[in-house]
Amino acid sequence: EMCIRDRYLPIWFEFLKEHRIANIPQYIVDDLLIIANHLSRLGDYNQAISTYEEAYQLIIANQLSYLQNTCLPPLIKLLADNKNYSKALYYYNDAIKHNKEIVTISPSIQNLLVTCYLGLHKPDSARIVLSERLNGKERNSFFLNCKMSESYIIEGKEDSAIYFINKAIETLSLIHISEPTRRRGIS
Repeated sequence: EMCIRDRYLPIWFEFLKEHRIANIPQYIVDDLLIIANHLSRLGDYNQAISTYEEAYQLIIANQLSYLQNTCLPPLIKLLADNKNYSKALYYYNDAIKHNKEIVTISPSIQNLLVTCYLGLHKPDSARIVLSERLNGKERNSFFLNCKMSESYIIEGKEDSAIYFINKAIETLSLIHISEPTRRRGIS
């Protein structure tokens, strides 16, 4: 039995075909992004990745930078989830090269960058991303402190790893202490 989403895919491919004939890059990119999203949801990750990559190339070639933030996060996430860390970092760095404003990228993308750097055994690069965030508004982040600890474990630097695990534990106790007071309306 065909899912309703499965039935839409042929329609989007038809739109894509028409938009290619009409040579309207913006519409072609929109179609590719929708198709890639559907493919990803259907579990066809390799096809989804190549479709996102095609969309990204068209975005760059046609200077449609306003579409970068629609294409880049799911592409990087799929690549990172499939342990294709080098390629994920390539697209991130390439995007920055073409659009400096993308530097103010979402925390979820930054988390994926950290995962990529750690997966490639580049803890120093991971720590740069983590330090920027830990020195800012997110200094009490359990997740970031755990990732920082992980970056030191990779290098066998137990003292630093323990320091950041302890900071992560402290953040948990801060969360648990402040939670009941928030519920009672006390700040």
